[in-house]
Amino acid sequence: MLYLDFAQNREDFILEKEEKYPYFIKRILYFLRKLIGQPIMEEMEGKRIIIISKWNSKTIRKLDKIFEIDVTKNICVCDRLRENQEFMNYLKEKNLNIIDGKWLFQYLVCEIAQWICNHNGLAPEQQEISILANEVSFLLFETIQKLSLDFKNITVATKSPRKFDRLEKEIYEKNGLMLNVTNNFKNACTQSKIIFNFDFLEKDLSKIRIVPDAIIVNLEKYVEVKQSNFRGQNIDFYTVNLPIKYYKLYKRLNHFHSSILYESFIYKKTAVQNIWKEIQQDKVQIISLESGVDKFYKKQ
Repeated sequence: MLYLDFAQNREDFILEKEEKYPYFIKRILYFLRKLIGQPIMEEMEGKRIIIISKWNSKTIRKLDKIFEIDVTKNICVCDRLRENQEFMNYLKEKNLNIIDGKWLFQYLVCEIAQWICNHNGLAPEQQEISILANEVSFLLFETIQKLSLDFKNITVATKSPRKFDRLEKEIYEKNGLMLNVTNNFKNACTQSKIIFNFDFLEKDLSKIRIVPDAIIVNLEKYVEVKQSNFRGQNIDFYTVNLPIKYYKLYKRLNHFHSSILYESFIYKKTAVQNIWKEIQQDKVQIISLESGVDKFYKKQ
């Protein structure tokens, strides 16, 4: 994993080992590096960090050389650079996997559902949760299984109901819950205060009759709700606490959104249960749910 940071002041552009240098030496280093567009690199707790002070042709040439040598495909980008569409396009052209928090988002569905209930005075066993998903995955199936332990009314809206036949049978055999799977989009969410949108686009969402005060959680990308009487929440991002074991890293990488940073720390290909176990051991909690983040970063 490679971290790309932006120096917002002189102190940000000095390496940890250089902090003991006299003030005038640090000032010269800062001036020269900024003049020639030279990124600086350092390593902390096994994490490689590249810091730039401006975005121009000189910096691009320097980064090109770094990426020619470094075979890393996973990149974590600070908030300031994520706002720079030109910079983000540059990274995408290099076919890099840009950590954006969306991978972790889908692993936190059960925690988010509980958080919504706790903050709105809702009893989980009395709530109907709707899942909007056309593409199936092992994570989706495991998530629905896990949700069914606390929420006894779950509806899945999908174009392919037959793909959920096995899951319906398993959930019924394990806890007696009848999973409602339907391709009738119009009436799929008429009783749901909580809706998790895994992959529906605007054209699919526009077919659904949504409860006016529903809370929609868009797990993949921001989808605008065009329903005129909708006055609920349309969520597309979240904030989590950062485990204490990452305190030193977070102190150094304090220009990064905590959720994106935490995703970068645990991102790996492994069993769903292993990721859930790590999240539980780290005692990660939802701090807030946010709206309009995807739109802010121009990711649509």
